[in-house]
Amino acid sequence: KMKVSVIIPIYNRQKYLARCFDSIINQTESDLEIILVDDGSTDGSGTICDDYAKKDKRFRVLHKKNGGVSSARNSAIDMMSGSYCCFVDSDDYISKNYISLLLNNLKSYCCDISVCGLSKTENDKNSDKVIILDCREAQLSLFNEADGIKGYIGGKLFKTDIIKKNNIKFDEEQTLAEDLLFLFDYLLCCKSENTVCVSDNMLYYYEKSSDGALMA
Repeated sequence: KMKVSVIIPIYNRQKYLARCFDSIINQTESDLEIILVDDGSTDGSGTICDDYAKKDKRFRVLHKKNGGVSSARNSAIDMMSGSYCCFVDSDDYISKNYISLLLNNLKSYCCDISVCGLSKTENDKNSDKVIILDCREAQLSLFNEADGIKGYIGGKLFKTDIIKKNNIKFDEEQTLAEDLLFLFDYLLCCKSENTVCVSDNMLYYYEKSSDGALMA
């Protein structure tokens, strides 16, 4: 099975959801499981999630009481059935070849994590440049803004079995740098020599909304 699980935590983001969900529906890689976790939204977000699930059977919706972004992601980790997984925040969106590029690189370079760049604007720059990092280099690059894999969860494809076997979860007590901690835990469990492949392409588009990242 090659399916990719796409995990989207949602809290009061109704105005961004269509853009986010449509960008996932339009992926060139179609073998997807799209898990929407409505984390106790009080706007119309939950209804929008249900509407998409009625139209496209790849969507799975979980409505839960508000517990924050880490709790929402962890609920999706428990549900996911894909061989690979990625995380998209509900006010962000992705290029149509985002998943296929990450997946192809992961397989081509026999890596445990595949990475691409993030951009505030759509960016069609097409680059074949890929750098390979071993586990130690990848861990160090988390703390180096200049290059490497950066400490956020967007723009990355993971192997589900590494997450499941090692019970890697987001720390629900932590409200700062929870992405960084998750990545560090994941890297500690990676065994392949080429742990990370980093593409130069910027295919994940993020929204810097006025109220910051996904708020819980």
